Amino acid sequence: MGITVLNAGNFEGNLVIHILPKMWRPNISEEPQWVLAPEADGEIFIFEKDYVGFPTAISGQSRVNLEEVADTDPELFYALEAPDPADAMWRAVSAPGAKVVVSNTSEFPGAAAKLLWNLLDDYGIRPTAARGTKLPTLSGAPMMAGLDGVKELTQQFFVAQAERYVNRRKQIFQQRTEAVATVRGQITSTALINRRISGSSVIECTFDDLGEDMLLWSTVKYALEKCRDELEGDHADIERSIAALQHLKHLPVSEVKTQGSRWRGRSQTHDLRQLHGLALAILDDTYAAAMQASDEAGVLVNLKYVTSALWEKVLERAFRAASCEVETQSPLNLFYEKEDGGNRWEALSHPKKPDLFVNPRDTEAPAFIADAKYMLGSKVRDTGKSDQYQIASYAMRTGRTTLMCFAGAPDCGNPELKVLAIPRNSVDKNASKLPGHRDVLAYIGAVRLPFPSFHHSTVHAAEKDLHEAVKILVSDLAQL
Repeated sequence: MGITVLNAGNFEGNLVIHILPKMWRPNISEEPQWVLAPEADGEIFIFEKDYVGFPTAISGQSRVNLEEVADTDPELFYALEAPDPADAMWRAVSAPGAKVVVSNTSEFPGAAAKLLWNLLDDYGIRPTAARGTKLPTLSGAPMMAGLDGVKELTQQFFVAQAERYVNRRKQIFQQRTEAVATVRGQITSTALINRRISGSSVIECTFDDLGEDMLLWSTVKYALEKCRDELEGDHADIERSIAALQHLKHLPVSEVKTQGSRWRGRSQTHDLRQLHGLALAILDDTYAAAMQASDEAGVLVNLKYVTSALWEKVLERAFRAASCEVETQSPLNLFYEKEDGGNRWEALSHPKKPDLFVNPRDTEAPAFIADAKYMLGSKVRDTGKSDQYQIASYAMRTGRTTLMCFAGAPDCGNPELKVLAIPRNSVDKNASKLPGHRDVLAYIGAVRLPFPSFHHSTVHAAEKDLHEAVKILVSDLAQL
């Protein structure tokens, strides 16, 4: 999942492609779709593994170098979002064998995109360093700001950039001459003569002032305060940056906006001028500038997030909400080798790291291991043999029940725990039945749990069904 922003340089605006989690597809079992991108500006919303067709207006006759994201077909560029984070985010594929559909721009995808950015921010998921990754530059960020679900990403980007520049900020003083009520700096000789003649109470002085430096950082401070009020999650980084700018002379926000629209910042670096422009866009909510033509043709933004990492974080929080202690990626020594010339065995240097060690506190449920699976399934046999052997080895090594926790549609309902038993070595290898629990060495199993719902505007509400399902799961494990 992620976002790609293209600008061909020969049409008005940008083409924005939102890639949403496949668990949000209206019909989750539906085959991936082909979506034909518009020839000019606009947005399209697709789901993981969907295909996008790029017209020749973008792929063949423009200045966009699509080789930044994949190889280009000379007639029509088609791309497939690769599921493996080690691969390129897009790869060229042949012409579609399935029906090409018109780009979908309903209200559902826009709301889902907004929730997606909130989820990624709330869980601290960052873009993966895949081939073709292109982070937004300060000049490219405002172009994304008005698009559905990307305002949050733009504000998060601004907060990170502001913190970076606030930390290394240097005050710039400028010499000014003006009439003031009290003496500042040096009185001009002409001012003394004029004062005696006119009897005026004010006097003209020459002094150093912060000038445009103060206007720049006042704009940044007001924009940070707006981000603090609108973004969900922890605001510690925003508060630190605001605190570092509290000493600035107070300028009304109306004056900051009025002067800021005419400010050129000639004494500032290009990046600081861009930071000021982004701060103004946030203050004015002038995100419509996002759809204006860019002076930077090509792939403006190309970000990919690993959905399986998000699913693991989502499960961790859900188990904690069910009064469980959780260890993430805790090392587990699975294999040992014999030391030379001795009777001791030493663990191999690369231990396994199961996703989640879970220990329920308020129920009779035993401690167990949860293996997050961002894929459709409900049974152990729905995965490959290597995954089956992995959870079996975890269960036999630790004695803990080990579960595959599959991601399901947000409305997949209550969990149905399906458990398999691994017999002790004392049980006959041809035994068709196990007499009782005493003959069981370990349990493995699988369960399908609802992915956060796209029907809600807040992360807390989106997680509600999942948290309820996890409580039921923990209760069912107590019955084993």
